[in-house]
Amino acid sequence: MEIKILENDNLYVRADLPGVPDDGVRHRVDSVRQKVVFFSGEETLGGDGDKVDDDVREYSGTAGLGCDCCEITGVDAKMKDGVLRMIVSRVKIKDHDNKCTHFLPTQHR
Repeated sequence: MEIKILENDNLYVRADLPGVPDDGVRHRVDSVRQKVVFFSGEETLGGDGDKVDDDVREYSGTAGLGCDCCEITGVDAKMKDGVLRMIVSRVKIKDHDNKCTHFLPTQHR
């Protein structure tokens, strides 16, 4: 997984989710603190097409802000060829002198 701070202070998040279809990823922002994006997806492995017997590989992870001065205002997520790319926009809610560069270490399973 990769996280970068873009020139406009948004976060770029990239995560490999091999085998997950382009329409098979879900994401949501923590509704209480608005600091973390949770994402997940699953890949169906083998089987005969009968959901009961198919094996499923699940992926999930988080990315977000590690500061108290900002909140997440939106997420633009795109999934293509097993790679999830998200642009996480944020807004300052508290003023300070330094440029905010803090983000949470990502967790990915």
